[in-house]
Amino acid sequence: MEDANELPWPFLPACGQSVASLLRFAQSGDQRALDELCRRGWRPVYRSFAMFTRDQAEAEDLTHEVFLRMFGWCD
Repeated sequence: MEDANELPWPFLPACGQSVASLLRFAQSGDQRALDELCRRGWRPVYRSFAMFTRDQAEAEDLTHEVFLRMFGWCD
């Protein structure tokens, strides 16, 4: 696995970084990869919970929980 410090700069995930690649970088401590995963995933996760719960506050809480667990997994 590549060292997170060896990412090309500027790190431009929109230029072809896959989710799997971002997860590997996030696991190795790259905050930029974790930020990008959150940027890409927040809205779809929130929308799914909002449609399921039909409660904005609950959907936000559940979305926060998903990302907090992801942060913990990446530590």
